[in-house]
Amino acid sequence: MAALRALVSIYRLLIILFTCLFMIPVVLLSYAIGKSNEWGFYNLRRIWSGTILFFCFLRVEVSGLKNAQHEKPVIYLLNHKSEFDWYIFTHYVNKIWRAVIKAELRNFFIGGPMSEKTGQIFHAKGEGIDMLIEKCRPYIENGDSILMFPEGRRTRSEYLDEFQTGAFVMAAHFKIPLVPAVIVEEYPNNRAGLFGRKYGHNPGKIRFKVLPPLNYPRKSRKAAEHLSSKAHGIMLAEIKNAFHEFHS
Repeated sequence: MAALRALVSIYRLLIILFTCLFMIPVVLLSYAIGKSNEWGFYNLRRIWSGTILFFCFLRVEVSGLKNAQHEKPVIYLLNHKSEFDWYIFTHYVNKIWRAVIKAELRNFFIGGPMSEKTGQIFHAKGEGIDMLIEKCRPYIENGDSILMFPEGRRTRSEYLDEFQTGAFVMAAHFKIPLVPAVIVEEYPNNRAGLFGRKYGHNPGKIRFKVLPPLNYPRKSRKAAEHLSSKAHGIMLAEIKNAFHEFHS
């Protein structure tokens, strides 16, 4: 079984590598043409992520996509259980958005330079919410939405880790709504490691659901903490419900 997981992992990594190599000239060409062609690039990115999902044989049940469509910027909240979360969200949310990702990924092979070139937002521990607000400001003022993982890392508990309040403080600052979304795997992978574990495990069915938006909190720490707790409860209930339906 371990050998099979290792082979599946290598296969999936090769799929991702080859598609990334294909995307490099596409990214460079898109940004060489100019910002007016940005929608073209985002559509190509959706095709790229969909190709990965298809050739990795991942089955995704999708619902609530109408909740993801907004004319003005929003902050998307997404749990982070698997490496496939990024590809699922990218493929199904047809809107220009920038993700807040950890600064360490800047040095990650192809993904780091591509993320930097496409305007993803690198944020290091200790930089603080004020610095993150200033990093996000030009994108939000330009009409772009922001994707954040409120757990601040990959989920380590069975369902959902506690939330940090950064996304909620930022929503209050810019007065924009928050849109929670959950990705639930039938057979989640809770182990570390690369070959046979991260990309080699079989997630079974995957459910991706975008939930109704939440209004931004008042501009106070207490209000942000209250809304953080509310959003956590809503997402946790949805995750538990999906997991129960998978195994009932």
